[in-house]
Amino acid sequence: MGKIMAKRAAIGAKGQAAALVGIILLIIVLYIIFLPPEDRADLLGTDEDGETTSSSREKIVSLLEASPGILTKDVTEQKADKGLPNIFLVETISSQVLERINPFTISNSLLRNTPKEALFSIDDPEHTDNVFLSFSARKHEGTLLITLNGGQVFSSEIEQYNAVPIKLPKTSLKQDNRLVFEVSRGTLGANEYQLENIQIIGDVRDVSRRESQSSFTMLQSELANLESVAFRFVPYCARERDLGKLAIWINDYKIYHSVPVCDDPVRQTFPAQYLAAGSNTVVFESERGSYSIEQIFINLDFKEQRTATYFFELNETTFGQVQNQTRQLFLTLRFVDDKDTDSRFFVNVNGHKRGEFSNDDFEADDITFRYDLGRFAERRNNYVQIIPQETLKIVSLDVTLEKD
Repeated sequence: MGKIMAKRAAIGAKGQAAALVGIILLIIVLYIIFLPPEDRADLLGTDEDGETTSSSREKIVSLLEASPGILTKDVTEQKADKGLPNIFLVETISSQVLERINPFTISNSLLRNTPKEALFSIDDPEHTDNVFLSFSARKHEGTLLITLNGGQVFSSEIEQYNAVPIKLPKTSLKQDNRLVFEVSRGTLGANEYQLENIQIIGDVRDVSRRESQSSFTMLQSELANLESVAFRFVPYCARERDLGKLAIWINDYKIYHSVPVCDDPVRQTFPAQYLAAGSNTVVFESERGSYSIEQIFINLDFKEQRTATYFFELNETTFGQVQNQTRQLFLTLRFVDDKDTDSRFFVNVNGHKRGEFSNDDFEADDITFRYDLGRFAERRNNYVQIIPQETLKIVSLDVTLEKD
């Protein structure tokens, strides 16, 4: 009986021990389950997907992989206006003698008709207005007939020595012109005219200063971040009734063509695609009249800058490895193979801005940039930011843990 009781006591003790071991294992399992994924992965020797790994044996461990693409300098804080100097468009009108014709006599009778042909030229018919034929009639008998380039412009009797000037239609004028003078036939004898002081007079507009141009410069970084653009100016003018349309071109694109209201500001938007990196040309032209174009600005509105900021984590184990320098924390940038590109940028690690870096800081292959981030590393959350000073073309960005 005593043996049986002893055997039961031994079995009970073993059961209690087994239960205690089970409870301890359950606590351990629960502890592991509720650990952060990266700590659990380090403890179990697996990655966060549960696959076996051994970071302590790997020479390179990737913490971040990204493809930034094209990055441009943040221009949103730059001056958003580009000023141009004042432009003066001047049109002068002067009354000029276009041609002088020698005195002549014309007559017409039953037996004889002697008309007179006179030729004259106008250098610039388009910009010549108010053309008149003036003359004096020392003798004036009958009806005087005058044709211009085949069309009759006068048919009347002259009754005094100083004849009233005859206006020649602008639509009939050419660069080379032909006047024919005739007199009506006399009934008993000859009708006769003796003309002298014969002149062709007109108002000639000098348009050589009616066009002017200016220029301004656009950076590639400005173009890449441009949201919208507008042209602003104030036109001043003396004689509004004499004004024609004002035309403005930017790089051969017409952005404005209208008669502005004098002294009122004008703001004209146009597509950003009209602008180019480098020098841009602005041409002003008045169809008629004089303008003073002042307070000229190119208004630039930039879109919000896309920053290249990336995040990665260092758990207790990896942070310790960086701190005791058993591993190094590297940033690696791989650029497009374009040797003509000037790659200038800063690197910001957890608020520590470093640089300015350039192509001179690249590896021997001329397209790879590497930088040790170790001294700026922080436990848990970290970030790295690329701040371009020119347009950058980055194929890949990697943050890695490496050991010799």
